[in-house]
Amino acid sequence: MGAPGEVTLERQGLAGTALSNELWEANVTFRNRGSNASPAFSVLFYAGHPQQNGRLISRNSAGPIPAGKTFCEGTAPFVLRTSETEIFAAIDPENVLKRPAESVEWIVKTPVADSRHQALRERAVQTWAQDRGKYTAQQLREAEALYLVANRKWGTPEAKQSLQKLIDEFPDLTNRTGCAVLYLAQMSQGDERTRYFQECIDKYNDCFYDDGVQVGAYARFLLAQDYKRQGETDKAHVLFDEIKSKYADAIDHAGSSLVDSLRTDSK
Repeated sequence: MGAPGEVTLERQGLAGTALSNELWEANVTFRNRGSNASPAFSVLFYAGHPQQNGRLISRNSAGPIPAGKTFCEGTAPFVLRTSETEIFAAIDPENVLKRPAESVEWIVKTPVADSRHQALRERAVQTWAQDRGKYTAQQLREAEALYLVANRKWGTPEAKQSLQKLIDEFPDLTNRTGCAVLYLAQMSQGDERTRYFQECIDKYNDCFYDDGVQVGAYARFLLAQDYKRQGETDKAHVLFDEIKSKYADAIDHAGSSLVDSLRTDSK
Protein backbone atom coordinates (compact mmCIF):
# COMPACT_ATOMS: atom_id res chain seq x y z
CA MET A 1 0.00 0.00 0.00
CA GLY A 2 1.45 3.33 -1.01
CA ALA A 3 2.02 6.34 1.20
CA PRO A 4 -1.07 8.48 1.87
CA GLY A 5 0.50 11.47 0.15
CA GLU A 6 0.56 9.53 -3.13
CA VAL A 7 -3.19 8.97 -3.15
CA THR A 8 -5.53 11.18 -5.18
CA LEU A 9 -9.09 10.51 -4.07
CA GLU A 10 -11.97 12.03 -6.02
CA ARG A 11 -15.48 12.03 -4.57
CA GLN A 12 -18.10 11.45 -7.24
CA GLY A 13 -21.35 12.11 -5.45
CA LEU A 14 -23.62 11.61 -2.46
CA ALA A 15 -27.09 10.14 -2.95
CA GLY A 16 -30.07 9.76 -0.63
CA THR A 17 -32.66 7.15 -1.55
CA ALA A 18 -36.19 6.93 -0.10
CA LEU A 19 -37.15 3.34 0.72
CA SER A 20 -40.53 4.34 2.15
CA ASN A 21 -42.19 7.43 3.59
CA GLU A 22 -39.71 7.39 6.49
CA LEU A 23 -36.86 4.99 5.70
CA TRP A 24 -33.85 6.22 3.75
CA GLU A 25 -30.43 5.04 2.66
CA ALA A 26 -27.43 7.21 1.78
CA ASN A 27 -24.22 6.41 -0.07
CA VAL A 28 -21.17 8.31 -1.26
CA THR A 29 -18.93 7.24 -4.15
CA PHE A 30 -15.17 7.79 -4.53
CA ARG A 31 -12.57 7.07 -7.20
CA ASN A 32 -8.88 6.72 -6.45
CA ARG A 33 -7.11 8.52 -9.28
CA GLY A 34 -3.68 8.08 -7.74
CA SER A 35 -1.02 5.46 -8.35
CA ASN A 36 -1.22 3.89 -4.89
CA ALA A 37 -3.97 2.32 -2.84
CA SER A 38 -5.55 4.55 -0.23
CA PRO A 39 -5.48 3.70 3.46
CA ALA A 40 -8.75 3.05 5.27
CA PHE A 41 -10.54 6.23 6.35
CA SER A 42 -13.82 7.14 8.02
CA VAL A 43 -17.04 8.47 6.50
CA LEU A 44 -19.65 9.97 8.81
CA PHE A 45 -23.23 10.42 7.58
CA TYR A 46 -25.41 13.11 9.13
CA ALA A 47 -28.95 14.42 8.90
CA GLY A 48 -28.17 18.14 8.85
CA HIS A 49 -24.79 19.84 8.70
CA PRO A 50 -22.25 18.16 11.02
CA GLN A 51 -21.01 21.55 12.22
CA GLN A 52 -24.51 22.87 12.87
CA ASN A 53 -25.84 20.24 15.29
CA GLY A 54 -26.57 17.72 12.56
CA ARG A 55 -27.66 14.30 13.81
CA LEU A 56 -25.11 11.51 13.31
CA ILE A 57 -26.72 8.71 11.31
CA SER A 58 -23.84 6.34 10.68
CA ARG A 59 -20.08 6.09 11.26
CA ASN A 60 -18.47 4.00 8.52
CA SER A 61 -14.97 2.83 7.65
CA ALA A 62 -14.15 3.10 3.94
CA GLY A 63 -11.29 1.65 1.90
CA PRO A 64 -8.59 0.79 1.30
CA ILE A 65 -9.32 1.77 -2.30
CA PRO A 66 -6.93 0.32 -4.92
CA ALA A 67 -5.37 2.70 -7.43
CA GLY A 68 -7.72 3.46 -10.31
CA LYS A 69 -10.74 1.89 -8.62
CA THR A 70 -14.13 3.24 -7.58
CA PHE A 71 -15.58 2.59 -4.13
CA CYS A 72 -19.07 3.18 -2.70
CA GLU A 73 -19.72 3.52 1.03
CA GLY A 74 -23.29 3.58 2.35
CA THR A 75 -25.56 3.43 5.36
CA ALA A 76 -28.01 0.86 6.59
CA PRO A 77 -31.67 2.02 6.32
CA PHE A 78 -32.43 4.84 8.75
CA VAL A 79 -35.40 7.00 9.71
CA LEU A 80 -35.22 10.58 8.48
CA ARG A 81 -37.27 13.01 10.52
CA THR A 82 -39.63 15.38 8.73
CA SER A 83 -37.61 18.45 9.74
CA GLU A 84 -34.43 16.93 8.29
CA THR A 85 -34.19 18.01 4.67
CA GLU A 86 -30.51 17.36 3.86
CA ILE A 87 -28.12 14.44 4.25
CA PHE A 88 -24.41 15.19 4.68
CA ALA A 89 -21.31 13.01 4.50
CA ALA A 90 -18.13 14.09 6.30
CA ILE A 91 -15.32 12.31 4.49
CA ASP A 92 -12.08 11.52 6.29
CA PRO A 93 -12.55 14.10 9.09
CA GLU A 94 -9.30 12.88 10.68
CA ASN A 95 -7.43 13.62 7.41
CA VAL A 96 -5.82 10.19 7.20
CA LEU A 97 -5.41 10.89 3.48
CA LYS A 98 -3.18 13.89 4.26
CA ARG A 99 -5.03 16.36 2.08
CA PRO A 100 -3.41 19.79 1.69
CA ALA A 101 -4.55 22.34 4.25
CA GLU A 102 -5.88 24.60 1.50
CA SER A 103 -8.08 21.86 0.01
CA VAL A 104 -11.84 22.23 0.05
CA GLU A 105 -13.48 20.81 3.17
CA TRP A 106 -14.70 17.31 2.42
CA ILE A 107 -18.31 17.67 3.43
CA VAL A 108 -20.91 16.93 0.77
CA LYS A 109 -24.69 17.07 0.92
CA THR A 110 -27.82 15.99 -0.92
CA PRO A 111 -31.29 17.58 -0.52
CA VAL A 112 -34.12 15.20 0.32
CA ALA A 113 -37.21 17.42 0.43
CA ASP A 114 -37.68 17.26 -3.33
CA SER A 115 -37.26 13.48 -3.19
CA ARG A 116 -39.95 13.26 -0.55
CA HIS A 117 -42.34 15.28 -2.64
CA GLN A 118 -41.50 13.27 -5.73
CA ALA A 119 -42.29 10.06 -3.85
CA LEU A 120 -45.73 11.45 -2.97
CA ARG A 121 -46.33 12.51 -6.56
CA GLU A 122 -45.39 9.01 -7.73
CA ARG A 123 -47.93 7.53 -5.32
CA ALA A 124 -50.51 9.91 -6.78
CA VAL A 125 -49.68 8.77 -10.31
CA GLN A 126 -50.09 5.12 -9.28
CA THR A 127 -53.50 5.67 -7.69
CA TRP A 128 -54.70 7.75 -10.63
CA ALA A 129 -53.64 5.00 -13.04
CA GLN A 130 -55.82 2.54 -11.12
CA ASP A 131 -58.81 4.87 -11.48
CA ARG A 132 -58.43 5.25 -15.24
CA GLY A 133 -59.28 1.60 -15.81
CA LYS A 134 -62.74 2.00 -14.28
CA TYR A 135 -64.30 4.37 -16.84
CA THR A 136 -64.15 5.11 -20.56
CA ALA A 137 -62.09 7.99 -21.94
CA GLN A 138 -65.30 9.97 -22.56
CA GLN A 139 -66.49 9.44 -18.99
CA LEU A 140 -63.13 10.56 -17.63
CA ARG A 141 -63.35 13.76 -19.69
CA GLU A 142 -66.85 14.41 -18.35
CA ALA A 143 -65.68 13.90 -14.77
CA GLU A 144 -62.73 16.23 -15.27
CA ALA A 145 -64.98 18.89 -16.78
CA LEU A 146 -67.18 18.80 -13.67
CA TYR A 147 -64.11 19.11 -11.47
CA LEU A 148 -62.75 22.07 -13.43
CA VAL A 149 -65.97 24.01 -12.81
CA ALA A 150 -65.15 23.94 -9.09
CA ASN A 151 -61.60 25.17 -9.74
CA ARG A 152 -62.76 28.04 -11.92
CA LYS A 153 -65.78 29.08 -9.85
CA TRP A 154 -64.50 28.29 -6.36
CA GLY A 155 -67.01 28.79 -3.57
CA THR A 156 -70.02 29.44 -5.79
CA PRO A 157 -73.26 27.42 -5.71
CA GLU A 158 -72.42 26.25 -9.22
CA ALA A 159 -69.09 24.87 -8.03
CA LYS A 160 -70.72 22.92 -5.21
CA GLN A 161 -73.39 21.54 -7.55
CA SER A 162 -70.75 20.44 -10.04
CA LEU A 163 -68.74 18.66 -7.34
CA GLN A 164 -71.82 16.91 -6.01
CA LYS A 165 -72.71 15.73 -9.52
CA LEU A 166 -69.17 14.36 -9.90
CA ILE A 167 -69.51 12.43 -6.64
CA ASP A 168 -72.95 11.07 -7.57
CA GLU A 169 -72.13 10.04 -11.16
CA PHE A 170 -68.58 8.76 -10.69
CA PRO A 171 -68.46 7.10 -7.25
CA ASP A 172 -65.70 4.68 -8.29
CA LEU A 173 -63.40 7.40 -9.63
CA THR A 174 -61.83 7.27 -6.23
CA ASN A 175 -59.09 9.89 -6.44
CA ARG A 176 -61.06 12.61 -8.18
CA THR A 177 -64.11 11.91 -6.01
CA GLY A 178 -62.00 12.12 -2.86
CA CYS A 179 -60.57 15.43 -4.03
CA ALA A 180 -64.11 16.64 -4.78
CA VAL A 181 -65.34 15.78 -1.28
CA LEU A 182 -62.40 17.64 0.24
CA TYR A 183 -63.17 20.65 -1.95
CA LEU A 184 -66.80 20.50 -0.78
CA ALA A 185 -65.64 20.47 2.81
CA GLN A 186 -63.56 23.58 2.26
CA MET A 187 -66.53 25.36 0.65
CA SER A 188 -68.94 24.41 3.45
CA GLN A 189 -69.63 25.67 6.96
CA GLY A 190 -70.56 24.24 10.34
CA ASP A 191 -71.64 20.62 10.73
CA GLU A 192 -71.70 20.05 6.98
CA ARG A 193 -68.04 21.07 6.74
CA THR A 194 -67.10 18.72 9.57
CA ARG A 195 -69.09 15.87 8.00
CA TYR A 196 -67.31 16.23 4.67
CA PHE A 197 -63.89 16.33 6.33
CA GLN A 198 -64.71 13.17 8.27
CA GLU A 199 -65.92 11.49 5.07
CA CYS A 200 -62.54 12.25 3.49
CA ILE A 201 -60.79 10.63 6.44
CA ASP A 202 -63.05 7.57 6.61
CA LYS A 203 -63.68 6.89 2.92
CA TYR A 204 -61.04 8.67 0.84
CA ASN A 205 -58.01 8.59 3.11
CA ASP A 206 -55.59 7.17 0.53
CA CYS A 207 -56.67 9.37 -2.38
CA PHE A 208 -54.24 11.91 -3.82
CA TYR A 209 -54.30 15.15 -5.73
CA ASP A 210 -51.89 15.04 -8.65
CA ASP A 211 -49.49 17.36 -6.79
CA GLY A 212 -48.96 14.71 -4.10
CA VAL A 213 -51.35 16.05 -1.45
CA GLN A 214 -53.02 13.14 0.34
CA VAL A 215 -56.74 13.69 0.89
CA GLY A 216 -56.98 11.99 4.29
CA ALA A 217 -53.91 13.68 5.75
CA TYR A 218 -54.90 17.14 4.52
CA ALA A 219 -58.49 16.67 5.72
CA ARG A 220 -57.15 15.86 9.19
CA PHE A 221 -55.02 19.00 9.11
CA LEU A 222 -57.88 21.29 8.09
CA LEU A 223 -60.37 19.70 10.49
CA ALA A 224 -57.87 19.96 13.34
CA GLN A 225 -57.45 23.67 12.58
CA ASP A 226 -61.24 24.06 12.78
CA TYR A 227 -61.37 22.27 16.13
CA LYS A 228 -58.53 24.42 17.44
CA ARG A 229 -60.32 27.65 16.46
CA GLN A 230 -63.50 26.38 18.12
CA GLY A 231 -61.66 25.64 21.36
CA GLU A 232 -62.03 21.85 21.00
CA THR A 233 -58.33 21.31 21.66
CA ASP A 234 -58.60 17.64 22.64
CA LYS A 235 -60.09 16.74 19.26
CA ALA A 236 -57.50 18.91 17.50
CA HIS A 237 -54.60 17.23 19.30
CA VAL A 238 -55.85 13.75 18.36
CA LEU A 239 -55.73 14.70 14.69
CA PHE A 240 -52.40 16.52 15.03
CA ASP A 241 -50.89 13.41 16.64
CA GLU A 242 -52.22 11.21 13.82
CA ILE A 243 -50.57 13.46 11.24
CA LYS A 244 -47.24 13.36 13.09
CA SER A 245 -47.26 9.60 13.62
CA LYS A 246 -48.87 8.32 10.39
CA TYR A 247 -48.43 11.07 7.78
CA ALA A 248 -45.10 12.66 8.65
CA ASP A 249 -44.26 13.32 4.98
CA ALA A 250 -47.65 14.78 4.04
CA ILE A 251 -47.67 18.16 2.30
CA ASP A 252 -50.11 20.91 1.40
CA HIS A 253 -50.69 22.30 -2.10
CA ALA A 254 -47.72 24.65 -1.73
CA GLY A 255 -45.47 21.66 -1.07
CA SER A 256 -44.99 22.62 2.59
CA SER A 257 -44.78 19.93 5.26
CA LEU A 258 -47.95 19.60 7.35
CA VAL A 259 -45.86 18.64 10.37
CA ASP A 260 -43.71 21.75 9.99
CA SER A 261 -46.88 23.85 9.75
CA LEU A 262 -48.09 22.32 13.01
CA ARG A 263 -44.83 23.28 14.69
CA THR A 264 -45.16 26.85 13.44
CA ASP A 265 -48.75 27.11 14.66
CA SER A 266 -47.77 25.87 18.12
CA LYS A 267 -45.19 28.64 18.64
